[in-house]
Amino acid sequence: MDSQECLAETGKDELIWAEPQRQLDEKGSKVRKGVSQDASLISVDPGGSGPCGEAAETRRSRDGDWAKRKTGSVYGYKLHTKADNDHRLVRSLDVTSASVHDSRVDLSNLGETVYRDKGYFGVEPRGFSATMRWASRGHLLCIWVRMRNTRISGRRAPGGEGFRGLEAGVSRWLCAGDDGVTCPGPVDVLPHVL
Repeated sequence: MDSQECLAETGKDELIWAEPQRQLDEKGSKVRKGVSQDASLISVDPGGSGPCGEAAETRRSRDGDWAKRKTGSVYGYKLHTKADNDHRLVRSLDVTSASVHDSRVDLSNLGETVYRDKGYFGVEPRGFSATMRWASRGHLLCIWVRMRNTRISGRRAPGGEGFRGLEAGVSRWLCAGDDGVTCPGPVDVLPHVL
């Protein structure tokens, strides 16, 4: 068992994350203007070819999964982040397999306004919804809804940028350890595309 698994099994990973959040709240960095939630794909090597089945010695992580993108399929993980729009600080995060849809992860808390892109349309958050609307076949968006989407996009833009370092750090964390998963070279962090 590696250190990551040990932290996760004992719940100390959540304690480690909770302490800086407590200190931010103590210093007055409370959420006032809402939060932005977004997701990014973290691409890792799917493993090489060779024998299949139980006898296979693979580099592939058993937690990763395949996801479709406009440019093709990607193997890896998805990093879900919730950032404070006031201070641009990450307040919550979650790492899932790449195939988990954005709308399946709700990082919002009761009473906070959460700005989200069109990938979350149709699913109500725990907080107040400021989710961009999506046009469907035969139901185009009126000018008022398009203007609303533009306002939401402007509000969530500060929260969605500047996380390359965090995403790269999570990528290195996912690719480190004693479980036989290796990353041959740099890990691609793919930004969320609308």
